[in-house]
Amino acid sequence: MVWDAGADHLVTGDITVPDNTHLILEAGAWIAVGARVNFFVRGRVSARGTAAAPVVLTAADWPEPWGGMEFTGAEADFRYCMVLNGGGDHTRGMWHTGRQHIFFGKLNSTFRFDQCFFLNSPGKVFGCSNSVASISNSVSSFVHHGGEFVLTLLSYRDSHFMNLPNDDGIYEEDIDTDGLHIDYVNARFPQYSVIDNCYFVTGKDDGIDHHGARLQVSNCWIEDFAHEGIAASGGDTLRIFNTVALNNDQGFEAGYTEYEYDDGPHVFIDHSVAVGNNVGLRIGDDYNWDGWTYRDKMTVTNSVLYGNEDNVLNFVHLLDGPLEGALDISHSLTNDPEYDGRNGNIAGMPRFDARYFLLPGSPGFSAGVGGVPLGRADSTVIEASAVLDPAAGPGLPCRFVLEQNYPNPFNPSTRIEYILPRSGRVSLSVFNLLGQRVADLHENTPQGAGFHRFVLNASHWPGGVYFYRLRLDHGSHRRLQQTRKMVLVK
Repeated sequence: MVWDAGADHLVTGDITVPDNTHLILEAGAWIAVGARVNFFVRGRVSARGTAAAPVVLTAADWPEPWGGMEFTGAEADFRYCMVLNGGGDHTRGMWHTGRQHIFFGKLNSTFRFDQCFFLNSPGKVFGCSNSVASISNSVSSFVHHGGEFVLTLLSYRDSHFMNLPNDDGIYEEDIDTDGLHIDYVNARFPQYSVIDNCYFVTGKDDGIDHHGARLQVSNCWIEDFAHEGIAASGGDTLRIFNTVALNNDQGFEAGYTEYEYDDGPHVFIDHSVAVGNNVGLRIGDDYNWDGWTYRDKMTVTNSVLYGNEDNVLNFVHLLDGPLEGALDISHSLTNDPEYDGRNGNIAGMPRFDARYFLLPGSPGFSAGVGGVPLGRADSTVIEASAVLDPAAGPGLPCRFVLEQNYPNPFNPSTRIEYILPRSGRVSLSVFNLLGQRVADLHENTPQGAGFHRFVLNASHWPGGVYFYRLRLDHGSHRRLQQTRKMVLVK
């Protein structure tokens, strides 16, 4: 199925792209989509624009935004595409802020977007769950949120974010409108997600919000965000290299640890700069909720902290004080009396060029590991200095997840997938609407941490609504449990 530039394409009702079907949007194609109209994709959609003739996706009537594209086990491949005024179907909103994602992928979808512009939209650009996404050379501006990636392996490179969601000067009503939000580790993809060589300029919450993810941020510039430049919480690992946090509320933060986590978040910062923020480095956050815990660890090397109202802050509200042993700073320009003079740290007034590289003769110019300059790293620094702590290597997945069965509704078989944060004994049971146990798929079965799958064949069951429950018993009197609903159609 091909939509070319021979005529404009008006879409007035929802469209389904079935399995084994490929919708191709050729160079120069102009697709005008009706109010709150959506695409539901189980096959493949490709936009094959060029620099001279991009594909355009926009609303048919500007005051009435179109909806989005929802991919289920499907594939998106977009090149040179202009996406305008999408994400307007609020009945399909979810996650932070409840707005719709213009492009949403789930259940092993694959996203590839290159040379795309996402502009002037009430919705959030991306949402991904249990998928793989690669975005490059793209721009997001005047959109509600850049993207939310849950249990997804992400590569986001050479791209720019500006005015999220807008520049109206109103901040109180627009919380959780981050540049990017990265949540949790998928056991199938234990490697680091990557955000590299991106600019984040002006936003109403965080530039990058990490939660229980395994993420590396490198060569980025994050400026003028109402809250954190980069915030870490939940657990697992965040590695930050050669990145500038400028004029945010807080530059780099390690916050709370989620209930079921054993440890973290672990934040490693190397050859980075925090200037002009209210707080440069922060252990803790502004939350004060009973039952929360903090097992943070932040390791900082070869970095520059200067001109922040508070260069280093270690304060947890629940403790009404610092988190002992959580912050390790060495070989950095700290400008904080608690850390100056320790572990190779120095104080002084740095002299920067326009890109926040230290100038020759500046304090800290030869104070890094191996005698290299502190702060931003050029190629000579990378060759001469260890740049990211090797202790930040991959670990086990950290979240207990029971996925929605797929397909659902089903007949006669469906697959049930789940992730265990640690080893233990697993019970997977099915119940009918009366609460009667129909089957024990696993009963106190020893299983290790990681990804697991069970294929259920219900050919001998009557049709109807069922519930499946996953329980993990680990250690003495410790239990995790989740339940989901499924429908058998006969």
